[in-house]
Amino acid sequence: MEIGRTSRLDEPPNGAAMLLFGLRNGKVGVGGAAGRLREIHAFELNTRQALRSMAWYAPRLDWSAIGSARLVGAGVLMAQDALSALPESWRRALRRFAIKPIGHGMSDANLFRLRDDVRAERLYLKVHRGEAAQTELRNEVERTKWLAARGIMVPRFVRLCEDSLLAAVLMTALPGRHPQHAHIPLPELIRQLAEGLRKLHSIPASDCPFDETVWARLARARSAIAEGLVDPDYFSERNQGLAPQAIYTRLMRTVPEHEDIVVVHGDATFDNLLIDDAGNVGFIDCGHTGRGDRYLDLATMVADIEAYFGPDCIPLFARSYGHAAFDERKLGFFTDLYELF
Repeated sequence: MEIGRTSRLDEPPNGAAMLLFGLRNGKVGVGGAAGRLREIHAFELNTRQALRSMAWYAPRLDWSAIGSARLVGAGVLMAQDALSALPESWRRALRRFAIKPIGHGMSDANLFRLRDDVRAERLYLKVHRGEAAQTELRNEVERTKWLAARGIMVPRFVRLCEDSLLAAVLMTALPGRHPQHAHIPLPELIRQLAEGLRKLHSIPASDCPFDETVWARLARARSAIAEGLVDPDYFSERNQGLAPQAIYTRLMRTVPEHEDIVVVHGDATFDNLLIDDAGNVGFIDCGHTGRGDRYLDLATMVADIEAYFGPDCIPLFARSYGHAAFDERKLGFFTDLYELF
């Protein structure tokens, strides 16, 4: 696809065009908690014109994956604004990279993949802006470093930028593939995922300073609902048609009596896990790591295993993790709690 002339990284085009990831046939795909895709109508957008206006990012900008990337949600920065807002020293340093915009995780941050084939270097750039930018970045950096110090495979931070308007981090890429794309026999893959999660959960929780317990999460969920930050269009099929407050009310009536506290990732979907050829499991987007019930992670893992590989894989995952079977009530509770984040 011809996307027009490229220019210097610090020369934005006239006008701003919002990039919608996953554009296809006038619709965009949205990832839910279990990785299921739904279709919603996109804004009226002239795709060719939008791509031309975005092409100034870098001389070797790669748009080849635009059809398969996930949608960047409504609250996220325009992609061109995310890069142009970086300090000039950052923009100069990024000129040697081919830059590809990709999706995002729990936080409303722009995420870019950077590649320099000459130096065989691959990095990721995450850019936050807005009132919560500094807190989100600080949480991710602090918690990721905490996991790294305990032997968990996580990204290493190369460069940080934080001021009153913007927060950005440049980090290394982990080896491997997301589980749904791994070239590993399925039974072996399921066992390795269970072992990787069990390793994370074996870290002594008493040493962890970050609170992701049920009541801490419910308090944050209540605030998010009050501020109108929870979008019911993202809810899983079983919760379609419900208002966020209805899910919150149901959760408050069914809080588990006992929390089995471990160190959790807090957003353990397949999009935030990578597994290499040796079976080592790495974790990204660790800004919600902390002390929490192990079912906080088990619920999202079970949902993605079922969505990608089918329910017949769940017993093997449970046995490999060390459980004869999972508590269905707790799986349901934490799946619903995840809807509000």
